[in-house]
Amino acid sequence: YSGGTTVSAGTLKAGSSYQPFGTAGVTVSSGATLDVAGQSLSNSLTLSGTGVSGYALVNSSTTQGVIGGAVTLSGATTIGGSNPLKISGVISGTSKALTIGGTSTVTLINTETYTGSTTINSGAKLVLTGSGAIASSSSVAANGTFDISGTTSGASIVTLSGSGVVALGSKTLTLSNASTTFSGVIQDTGLTAGTGGSLTLTTGTEPLSNANTYTGTTTINSGAQLSLTSSGSISTSSQVNVNGSLNVMNQDVYLKGLGGNGYVNLYYGYNLHITN
Repeated sequence: YSGGTTVSAGTLKAGSSYQPFGTAGVTVSSGATLDVAGQSLSNSLTLSGTGVSGYALVNSSTTQGVIGGAVTLSGATTIGGSNPLKISGVISGTSKALTIGGTSTVTLINTETYTGSTTINSGAKLVLTGSGAIASSSSVAANGTFDISGTTSGASIVTLSGSGVVALGSKTLTLSNASTTFSGVIQDTGLTAGTGGSLTLTTGTEPLSNANTYTGTTTINSGAQLSLTSSGSISTSSQVNVNGSLNVMNQDVYLKGLGGNGYVNLYYGYNLHITN
């Protein structure tokens, strides 16, 4: 059928037939849920809310469910559950937040345009592969796993917070306007093999309060600030290029290499050690 489908309440589950919801869009109202059930859907989706059991969009099958059409967030939306989802269409929505919940792995392969926040709950994974990008999202809170190891050219986000894991592989994570504290671990190891992941701060201030283990370069552009607080360290980074400011506020800092024309600010009498 060619008319649209609206899920106003309860859960609508995809059957095994081709195009189970016809050829037009599917709208999932706040409080309702769409279950992909391991199918590949080409329909465009409009999503809002947390659904019947916490998710507006779920996949009840262990087979990856695929959303091929465009996804519009009409309100703050939570997707996920316990099984994998892949969204190849563009996710849009002005100032609408997206939360990845449960223990699911959600994979994005397109340049998303939604401008609200992105939250990855503890136990969940958000994976960017190929051209996958969430640069328009106002912030990323990674309390689960944020994996960019499979991207073609790394990823740019506005600012990073949370207490989870950021997996770089061999790619570079760029913070375009940092303003939040990250207390988790930025590491190389991700779903796609690779080492030498790097971190770049374009502008703003980003405090790191845990021992990070990525092995590529750290670049702090002019006007940007990277602050090491609490247990924060970047001692495994192969080279730290400071053209803005590196603020050492917690303990002696150990760097493998130091370059740039910016400032290293040592607070409370802490010392700087160059180990290589």
